[in-house]
Amino acid sequence: MKRISLLLVFAVFLVSVGVIHSELTRLNRGNGPNFVAGEVVVKLKQNTAITAFKALGALNLESLVSDRNIYTLKFPQTMDVKALIGELKKHPHVVYAEPNYIYTTDDFSVSGSGMVPDPDFPKNWGLHNTGQKDKNDQEGTIGSDIDALKAWVEQTGSLEVKVAVIDTGIDYKHEDLAANIMHNTGEVGEYTDPDGTLKHKETDGIDNDGNGFIDDVIGWNFVKNSNNPMDDYGHGTHVAGTIGAVGGNGVGTVGVAWKVSLLAVKFLDSGGSGSLADAVKSIDYATKMGVHAMNNSWGGGGFSQALADVIQAANEKGIIFLAAAGNDGGNNDKSPHYPSNYQFENVIAVAATDNKDNLADFSNHGKTTVPVSAPGVGIYSTLPDNKYGFLSGTSMATPHVAGVVALLLAQFPNATMAEIKQKLMNSTEEIKALRRKVTSGRVNAYYAVTGYEPPRFVPTDPSLWVTQEHKLSSPHDYENDKVYNWKITHPGATRMRVHFSKFDTEAGYDTVTIKDDAGGVVDTFEGTLDPLWSFEAEGNTIEIILKTDKYVARYGFDIDQYQYVIENTVTPDPTTLQ
Repeated sequence: MKRISLLLVFAVFLVSVGVIHSELTRLNRGNGPNFVAGEVVVKLKQNTAITAFKALGALNLESLVSDRNIYTLKFPQTMDVKALIGELKKHPHVVYAEPNYIYTTDDFSVSGSGMVPDPDFPKNWGLHNTGQKDKNDQEGTIGSDIDALKAWVEQTGSLEVKVAVIDTGIDYKHEDLAANIMHNTGEVGEYTDPDGTLKHKETDGIDNDGNGFIDDVIGWNFVKNSNNPMDDYGHGTHVAGTIGAVGGNGVGTVGVAWKVSLLAVKFLDSGGSGSLADAVKSIDYATKMGVHAMNNSWGGGGFSQALADVIQAANEKGIIFLAAAGNDGGNNDKSPHYPSNYQFENVIAVAATDNKDNLADFSNHGKTTVPVSAPGVGIYSTLPDNKYGFLSGTSMATPHVAGVVALLLAQFPNATMAEIKQKLMNSTEEIKALRRKVTSGRVNAYYAVTGYEPPRFVPTDPSLWVTQEHKLSSPHDYENDKVYNWKITHPGATRMRVHFSKFDTEAGYDTVTIKDDAGGVVDTFEGTLDPLWSFEAEGNTIEIILKTDKYVARYGFDIDQYQYVIENTVTPDPTTLQ
């Protein structure tokens, strides 16, 4: 019921904004990921004509990445795509065949419209959190941000750094983005940049640089196959603003990188969805345009070998591929989300945090598959037509990381992709509540550009723990839509942890949180787990909170013991020391 209701909410949103796109009527609506009806993405062993597939009913063969022999095969929309794939996999000329999956933006709804002269900078809690309230009126925790203010003392970015925004396009005329839009100098003519430094002609009908795209001065629109990647949805413009809204211009907001060249690559349409085929072409195009990083705030579909091929090609060119972890509240270690789960060196998946450094309730996570997190709840940024507003999602977290990568590339222009990624990972702040959720922690721009590696929590020496039997259980089965609280106190203890002999809650929805005696979150659990110890909490009291949603109820948990440490606080007499 829950999963269906979420789909219905999304459907209502599409209708409410008038987005009943013709493409949507062509989608597979069966179980599993959506795909374009009648279309299959294939890799061929050699150049093959359409006639080789006529017997199967093929109507057209479209090249996606010519130097890798990846194509789209089009059939009548009434044909069974899964059956076609089965037949194509047997074909002597086919390396692989897969559905033309549909991808969508990883965001939620829009609302609203000293050192930094940009007037809306205070709304960016993710850049500088002073405890200000977010758009949902939640007070923030001071310092739960990426430390942008301190980072900008060291580095504000460079136009030499190129970041592709593969999305719904960018409003490249926006007052806070125009000066940071990448221009293809291979296309010549009369177009003038806002700062007057470059001149190009938007359309002369000639592919001046011979890259196969006529007049691609500011990127490409793969939805309409045109040189106009204007954003007609809003998502891509918002993402672009977080990466690189112009800083210090006294207008609107500011991005993580004040200066950066943003390449607009549009493959998601006015409803926020796009096909695998167009995603493949977009990544290939951005790779050939020589970008240093790609921001991919979208996801959906299943594993695609074609998508893997072009991401691997970007990897071979040393291009960092940043990807949203997804908004299903799930564990990507167990249920992969694409493209964030592709296991290439250049792929960095990003989870979303709120203004208290908690994992956003919608955010996917994964201890082994999601390396980092970043602010992603109530994020203020640019919107089309010189507007501004708030969005939430892992879509909003990912461009924070892309912006930090842009600063790193400006600070260390000769560093390799592996070195940039290592600097990013080493500089994250360890957030106790996220230690089971992401590999490292929340990104920190200042630590990244300065090369500082913040200290990590040092576990207690195992020999110091004292074990105490203690029986505590949740109700079996627990009730829905409920919050349960328990506390265990051991007088004189300075650290404590509890042992779960059995643990079974609804993964992604019903969570157990461990807090220390100051109310700080030190651990979270969900799903079906083997017996385990919690992370340790400071103080003599440990609080266990079980929060359930309105739907599925499971067993709950059993605690059979806890451990504590009592540290020696007596100061020795210095006269007795030898």
